Amino acid sequence: MSISWTCDAGRSLKLVLLALEDGSALSRKVLVMFVVQRLEPHFPQASKTSIGHVVQLLYRASCFKVTKRDGDSSLMQLKEEFRTYETLRREHDTQIVQIATEGGLRIAPDQWSSLLYGDSAHKSHMQSIIDKLQTPQSFGQSVQELVIALQRTGDPGRLATLRPQLDTLTNIDPSPESEHPEWQIVMGSLQAAKP
Repeated sequence: MSISWTCDAGRSLKLVLLALEDGSALSRKVLVMFVVQRLEPHFPQASKTSIGHVVQLLYRASCFKVTKRDGDSSLMQLKEEFRTYETLRREHDTQIVQIATEGGLRIAPDQWSSLLYGDSAHKSHMQSIIDKLQTPQSFGQSVQELVIALQRTGDPGRLATLRPQLDTLTNIDPSPESEHPEWQIVMGSLQAAKP
């Protein structure tokens, strides 16, 4: 992604809002064309494909109320809770981070800020998105990825010695429905988390 993409994404989202913030319902094709026609004079690289990707990310995030029509394209209406730039942008950014994470990419918040905004000022915004996407399974997956990386590199920092503590933390069940752990497990978890 380049800086021109970051500008286009922000402007694209603002134009999606302009088209739909009043509760209007448009087909995907009409919405994409609305955005492209307004961007093209200033950003010749704006295309139906690139704007279609932005709209698809919002669709994937369930930002639209979709109305099916017999023999015609479905209509998309922006849900009430997504009718501000901040909420729409957050959903857009969350989808991009989630897709990258599902693909095995681990990118630091400052790098996400640079990629999506062209600056580092949105580092805390990106950190909150990453935190929101974290699950016990993703922590366990990160531990597995660390183990594999250590095997490949020969573990020059001797981080493999932390494996028992990481395994203990991985096995914590955070769900409220889980049974209360035995005192030994609680103590082991606390010791594992101790700096």
